[in-house]
Amino acid sequence: MTNGPILLEYNFNAGDILHYKSTIETKQGTTQHNKTSMVENKIEIIYRWHVVEFLNGVYKLEISAESGTLTQNNVVQKMPPVDKPIFSFLKKSGEIVSEETQQQISQQAFPGHPINIGDVWESREQTSFPGNPEPVMIINNNTFENIENINGFECAYLKTECPVSKFEMQPGVTLALEIKGQIHFAFREGLPIKSLFKTTTELIAPQIQQNGERIISMELVEINGKSLLT
Repeated sequence: MTNGPILLEYNFNAGDILHYKSTIETKQGTTQHNKTSMVENKIEIIYRWHVVEFLNGVYKLEISAESGTLTQNNVVQKMPPVDKPIFSFLKKSGEIVSEETQQQISQQAFPGHPINIGDVWESREQTSFPGNPEPVMIINNNTFENIENINGFECAYLKTECPVSKFEMQPGVTLALEIKGQIHFAFREGLPIKSLFKTTTELIAPQIQQNGERIISMELVEINGKSLLT
């Protein structure tokens, strides 16, 4: 077991190929005219990360979806692979400096200096919501909880939480948002191993209310051809 402060930072090598299994589960309930309807979806995708290069302190990642399934109303459908990959640019701290589409990995940027168990830090990220052109600032509180062994890796176990935040989307329409998450990061290898983030929302508008829940989990299943599944 590691004692003392540790530095959390990504440590890829150019040419590395990693496969992550990502699961996205969503629930959305809509109440209108005293009637409530519920829609539930589950998407499972295998993502391929190709580390193209490390230049000027930034990793260039080519990310593609190799296979996936969509479960809707208990009906399972295969999803076709995505022909065109997207590119994401990531600092060693985990900060995403540029990407072509919505973030493919749920994680927060690390502090940039060694930390001890029990340390707490704040991270901020801008995001936009449909129907609201102005970006809003999300403030996350992060805690280094412990060190745990996951899939053979010695990992820093991190918790992150965004307290309930309320935003006015437009006059008479408000959105309440809460985020809770956890990350297992292999600090010796510099790799994210597992993560799980749960976002709950409540949208209130005249004559309608929507309550949503989204759970995104991710797990490293293969690295450079070596399977981590038992």
